[in-house]
Amino acid sequence: MSATSHRPDGGASKDGDRQTIALLHPGRMGTTLGAQLVAQGHRVLWWSTGRSAATRERAEQAGFAEIRSPEALGEVSVALSIAEPSAAADIAQAVAASPFRGVYVDANAGRPDRIRETAALLRRRGSTLVDGCVIGNPQPADPGPRLYLAGPRSAVDLVTRAFGAGPVGVTTVSTEVGAAKALKSAYASHQKTAYVLALLSLVYAERHGVREALLDASRAAPPTLPEVGADVGRAASVVARAWRWAPELVETADELQESGVPGDLASAAGRILARWDAAKDQFDADWERVLTTVLHRSAAFCEKE
Repeated sequence: MSATSHRPDGGASKDGDRQTIALLHPGRMGTTLGAQLVAQGHRVLWWSTGRSAATRERAEQAGFAEIRSPEALGEVSVALSIAEPSAAADIAQAVAASPFRGVYVDANAGRPDRIRETAALLRRRGSTLVDGCVIGNPQPADPGPRLYLAGPRSAVDLVTRAFGAGPVGVTTVSTEVGAAKALKSAYASHQKTAYVLALLSLVYAERHGVREALLDASRAAPPTLPEVGADVGRAASVVARAWRWAPELVETADELQESGVPGDLASAAGRILARWDAAKDQFDADWERVLTTVLHRSAAFCEKE
């Protein structure tokens, strides 16, 4: 099925279309998605148990309503799971054990076979799963991030209507659960690995005093290297998100291998990113801090290898 994009014209949802939606959880990307739902007139709930002070601050600033027990999920029509991939299965299990009986959107990175298992679990509990993934920067710019959905048409249409118009676009990729996860794996194996290679190239050039010359030579090259090199915010963003990208790329490598595609490059990039986890969420790092993180942490990686 060909992808169908939705960025409808119009403002907030009509009263009859307003829903109660659970956001699990309000990280940077989740908050951007949840803010658009609030702007459409929906009531957005967040489950605070075990969440950090930073998460609470984001949720409160965005106008989300706090819940402290999974029992409250019984009043929810849509639950949107957007968290680090390692937490996705636990979130799904918790929702399956709750009174929730609505549409569950798993927008996390993951494997197609595992999301189909999650769909079966939720179906046994009376819920419908929509497979999803998010591609793009969490900043609510224009264009903003895009949410890709796959699954039963009626459930996908319900989620699409809930988002309405805004910086977060919605695209239907398939009626088959697993298609959105496959899309995310395909995208990540290129995009995230490209960022790692670009940053390593820049750090190597810096050590030899040719970083500016490399940037000049790359003007006519594919965009990743000049993008990372010319914008320290982009470089900082790579190391700041390394803790989250690493397990995603390792899992992507496994998925590639099992599909008959070499996953070595994605696997290596994932292992390198895992070494940069000390820079977690340091989005305001300057070039010197980025350089120090990459050099010191990657040196330990090289010694181990």
